[in-house]
Amino acid sequence: MSRAAQLDRLLRGLVTVEPIPPAMWRPAPSSDAFTLSSSAIAAVWAGEFDIALQLARSASALATDPEARALTAAAGGLARSGALSQAPTISLDEALDLHAAFRPELRIPLLCMLGESALSEARIDLAAQFLHVMPAPVELFGGMHPFLPFVHAFRARVRLFAGDVIGAAHEAEAGMALDVPPSARLFLSATLTFIAAAGGRRTRARAGVRSILASDLSPTNAALSGVLLLAAYAADLDNDTTTAARAVLRAAVSADFARIRTVDRGWALEVLTRVALDEGDFDAARAWLLRAMPFVDHPIGGPTVDRIISRVALAEGDAQGALLAAERSVRRARERGREFEAVAAELLVGKARIALQERGEATRHFEQVVARTDPAGFASVRASAARELRAIGRRLPPAAHHGWKSSRHGNDRSDCTLRQDSATLTSPRSSTSLSTLCASTSPVCCTPSASRRGPASRRLWADAWVTMS
Repeated sequence: MSRAAQLDRLLRGLVTVEPIPPAMWRPAPSSDAFTLSSSAIAAVWAGEFDIALQLARSASALATDPEARALTAAAGGLARSGALSQAPTISLDEALDLHAAFRPELRIPLLCMLGESALSEARIDLAAQFLHVMPAPVELFGGMHPFLPFVHAFRARVRLFAGDVIGAAHEAEAGMALDVPPSARLFLSATLTFIAAAGGRRTRARAGVRSILASDLSPTNAALSGVLLLAAYAADLDNDTTTAARAVLRAAVSADFARIRTVDRGWALEVLTRVALDEGDFDAARAWLLRAMPFVDHPIGGPTVDRIISRVALAEGDAQGALLAAERSVRRARERGREFEAVAAELLVGKARIALQERGEATRHFEQVVARTDPAGFASVRASAARELRAIGRRLPPAAHHGWKSSRHGNDRSDCTLRQDSATLTSPRSSTSLSTLCASTSPVCCTPSASRRGPASRRLWADAWVTMS
């Protein structure tokens, strides 16, 4: 089988609402590097990160030509994004130098896998470089392909996490014009819901989140877990932490978050910390912080843990500690081009300065952040900054840029499609209390006791955790 045919079959197999069959990630012992790497990517899609890393390491020892080394680098990065081990494989930086040697029919899929790998490892700077050398995704393997929406979603998410909401919207809307399977369209629609939240289009974002969470969607593979995570990110940007927590717990599958990526695990713990702090439950917040601390020096999770430290410190009255942690998060995020996360940390910097009674400095800081993010359509940042300044009797200058305006008029096809597609991707649900699941998470259960949680929190943990029946 040619490499084009092999990669075509892999990508078609990933576009499904079903679990990824083990046959896709259990290659024959005599497999070559390209086959082993393909199997590793399928294992990542199945949530089997440690198996994927083993396969990628085996492929690294065999890969010699540029295409095999590139796919092996992509598989290794994707696997490391969720594996316990951080064992090295072929580096993504090396793979960037190989793209000129790719055959035309393999260029887009290989660059997409490499870019997704960089995104998974929170290397937004590197993902943007893969995007820069990628041809326009008009077709795959000579025609329309069910994986094309994921290519558009990759391009959109790179732009969004780099802080360009307007560019992200254009990329995602281009993908919505394609005639592709419901599962792929649902992922792209969820991406647009996230972008809408970042762009301050609250009505559209809330409708998208409601549609996803009402669908009884089961996280049978990475793509469908991703749909729920994108809904959670959108709800979080809308400051609806309870809904964000419900969505992320559904996406996680297991109580240890082992089947989602490290970057998503850290952010999930930040959301759960925020829920606890919103309810004034400091014991719960400290418990979630304790769960996050193993990632404090992790290159992927570190900036997120810094934000959690800042939030807890601020709630406990340690404004100086909150400021230092938030500033550290900004620096670490920007080192990898993670502008979306850097801005989230900058909002915490402003909150800490307010707590330090540095109101003039806080006002100037928020004005500077908004001045940078407004032209890119990042309206949710303006809304958050304005909310903090209102609390101290200050206000932002009027917006000079009105952000993302959809290219669509009249009925919004992506919203309509989201409702239609999510309605077709349902499966039975079962609920388990988090306190029961927590018992198997760790020898020391860090989850807050139900007796200490407020009414909203008790309902959240009683109802939110959803697994496949």
